[in-house]
Amino acid sequence: NVTENAEDGHIYEVKHIFSRTAQCCVILFITTVTVLVNLAIVGNIQRNEIKRRMVNFTLISHLCTVDILGSVLIAPLPFVTTFHGRWIHNEFICTSSCVAVVAMWLQHLLVFCVLKIDQLLAGWLPFGRYPLINADAATFLVLTIWAIAFSISGLVIAVYGAIFEPAVMLCIPNLPPTFFFGIFGLYCLIIGGMIISYCVFFC
Repeated sequence: NVTENAEDGHIYEVKHIFSRTAQCCVILFITTVTVLVNLAIVGNIQRNEIKRRMVNFTLISHLCTVDILGSVLIAPLPFVTTFHGRWIHNEFICTSSCVAVVAMWLQHLLVFCVLKIDQLLAGWLPFGRYPLINADAATFLVLTIWAIAFSISGLVIAVYGAIFEPAVMLCIPNLPPTFFFGIFGLYCLIIGGMIISYCVFFC
């Protein structure tokens, strides 16, 4: 199946390996499961007073919140685009969704790194020195990361603009491929460094 989307002088050819109905069902299933699972995790943490006071669980709760927001605010766009076989929204929706996608991606990445650093400190610091910050300070740090993520996202989109990418059924920054390879490489280096640190500590 091939669908062509001609808007703003551009033609977006969307190739469907499976039927659009099947793809919509998969998107809906993944979105529903993501929301329910993350809501269950957040609810479990919020109902437990001890977990609410722990930095580790506070960061996990915020990570789950990012996943919920992404599923509720972003997932409907590829669902609708897949259903219609083309991008039917205007430029404002494209730009706004692109800012949100990049900001949530950065937020998830940065908070995940903070969570892993916290786990490393839990193993490295002597007894009585962990945690370095309390749960309230961790929440403030996460809110600061939100502000940084949206600032960077807005700046990137303002400079490079947003384009519709049929492969993901979403609008993404119009950046050169080397940028994405660089970010992916940096992410791999961070994860690799954390794994090596774990191995050095526990071995």
